[in-house]
Amino acid sequence: MTSGASCFAIALLLAACFQDQGPEGRPEESSDSQTTVAVTSTEATATTGGTTGAATTDAGSTSPGTTGSSTGVTTTSTTSASSATEVGSTSSPETGDDECVSPMADCDGDPAGVCEVNTDTDLQHCGQCDSPCDGECSDGACWSSRYVFITNVAATGFAGVDTVDSFCNNQAGFAGLPGTYAAWISDANSSPATRFTHSTVPYVLLNDLVVANDWADLTNGSIKTRINVSEFENIIEGGCSVTGVWTATTPSGGYAGGPDCEGWTTNEDQISAGVLGSAGESNSKWTEGGCSERSCGEAAHVYCFQQ
Repeated sequence: MTSGASCFAIALLLAACFQDQGPEGRPEESSDSQTTVAVTSTEATATTGGTTGAATTDAGSTSPGTTGSSTGVTTTSTTSASSATEVGSTSSPETGDDECVSPMADCDGDPAGVCEVNTDTDLQHCGQCDSPCDGECSDGACWSSRYVFITNVAATGFAGVDTVDSFCNNQAGFAGLPGTYAAWISDANSSPATRFTHSTVPYVLLNDLVVANDWADLTNGSIKTRINVSEFENIIEGGCSVTGVWTATTPSGGYAGGPDCEGWTTNEDQISAGVLGSAGESNSKWTEGGCSERSCGEAAHVYCFQQ
């Protein structure tokens, strides 16, 4: 090859080399690759930011970022609380439309909705609105009279006046009698005068004989008929060993004082009850002085009055 041809070939090779090199001698392909990676990274960042923004917007905030997301949670919580208040509310205190809680009722048709009637005791609305009672309204029931009985069994060993009341209610329940009952019995802290409903209707035996016309008549010193009919309508009769009744109660319904089996809490033989009544009497001895003092270890009957 001549020297001229050799120079021409070298020139062509050098031109080819410079055409394949980028600035500073880096490959063009390498530069394109880095740009692609950078774009991909930017797209990833934009996507993440977009997701956060979407979540924040969905939570109800127009502020971007963590602050917006936090604001959104608070807003959602407040909205939920408001919704719960609306669901749980059944009335408007401002207008007085609250639902009445039994036995109270709104019986006058007043749109203000005041619960002005106690249907347990109201004679014009006994048990429910517009249900008049010609007798006595008690526990939502209209009574033209109240039952009285002497327990069919004699008993002892109570645990206070309350348990004697429970004894009466148990016996009434066994016999299927309506209502609630309290025992005609007293201690230093409680007596029929303070514990009983003072009836305005007659007290009657289960055979319908009237014992007294009302509370005032019951406590005036004597009764109209002996209380000798049990809850099962058996007749209790005989001497004091059969007809004795625990009372510790005066004819007026008060505490008679004296020994009372330590407030009706013991059945020990050496302790006694000083005031007993007799089911065989209708004068004052029906409740006081009807039978002599006896040991608390012995048994006696109980008078039970419907309340």
